[in-house]
Amino acid sequence: MAVTMTNLAYGRDADGRTKLLNDLKADIGNAKKELTGSNLTAIITAVDNNWSGADAEKFKKELKEKAESLQKSFEAYSAIIESSLTQDATGFAKMQSKL
Repeated sequence: MAVTMTNLAYGRDADGRTKLLNDLKADIGNAKKELTGSNLTAIITAVDNNWSGADAEKFKKELKEKAESLQKSFEAYSAIIESSLTQDATGFAKMQSKL
């Protein structure tokens, strides 16, 4: 049985790691955008238009806090990914130097 590869988007070279890192950062950036701006404003506007009282204000406050928390988590995740890819590159280079 043979394996035929016709397209490889990511490889074990510097360009492949850079492309992977850039793609992951772009995806994380897109996810962060979904939690802010017009999407968050639309939800808050809908709450304002259809819900009133202390519970509505509490809901909006918690929603904003959770969105901010998720944004910070995404930022931390991005740093973890970058660090992991750097460690992988270092380990791979060491392994290659021993061969």
